Amino acid sequence: MNKLLLRLQASFGDLDVPGVGSEVWRELLIAASEYSTQKAYPGQPYPATVDGVKCVLCLQPLDESAKDRLAQFWRFIQDDTSTKRDAARESVAQLAALLTGSRKSCRNILKS
Repeated sequence: MNKLLLRLQASFGDLDVPGVGSEVWRELLIAASEYSTQKAYPGQPYPATVDGVKCVLCLQPLDESAKDRLAQFWRFIQDDTSTKRDAARESVAQLAALLTGSRKSCRNILKS
């Protein structure tokens, strides 16, 4: 079982819908967030917390439990994105160090 699925199950319990945590799922929540914060509930965080708020995907009222679940999903995506961002920064730093070392080696070879 991959690490993402294990983290999801630890965070959300049994997941009975295939693909939760996948890239498509992430894109769905990101699109829902953008629509919610830009069009449906501008000035509100995602998920919106105002009275009478509705899910921007199914247009059903969000009770406290549904708001909490969406907030958990959103935190998960933000944490996962932060982890990926940090890993990408580290990879870029390592590659830059490698390229800098290679450039110095090439200079030394050309000088000889």
